[in-house]
Amino acid sequence: MSGTRRMYGFGRICGLLIAATIGVAGCNEPAPTGLGPDDGGGGAVRGDLVLAVSGGSTGSAFLVEVSGPGIDGVKSVVQGKTYSTIEGSQLSLAVMGQPDGGRLALVTVPDVNRYAEYSVSLLEVADSNNDLLSPGAFQLQITR
Repeated sequence: MSGTRRMYGFGRICGLLIAATIGVAGCNEPAPTGLGPDDGGGGAVRGDLVLAVSGGSTGSAFLVEVSGPGIDGVKSVVQGKTYSTIEGSQLSLAVMGQPDGGRLALVTVPDVNRYAEYSVSLLEVADSNNDLLSPGAFQLQITR
């Protein structure tokens, strides 16, 4: 063994995400955008927040969690595979492919004006050989 860590845990997690999405119709379908109601005050703007990564340049597989109110869906923006599950206010996302200008995905929410209420965590990242990279070398952000 060469001492190189492999992303076996990432593969297991991707398998769980794939299994969880089987039977879910339209998991990569775009969600409708536009104006929508909020808690009666009006003015909520339904739409997509941009999930972006910066820093380390060799990442090609990412395991990410996004938490926040009312996550409705996710749209892939990478050439490759994207798997996701949404439970309550938590989105688990596995992205296999090079980020598109740093963008990993678009996260559909009921009010893009509340983007500061969402948090993101990079759980694992690997290069194209499935060798683990340090998540600390990458920065995630979610913006309008």
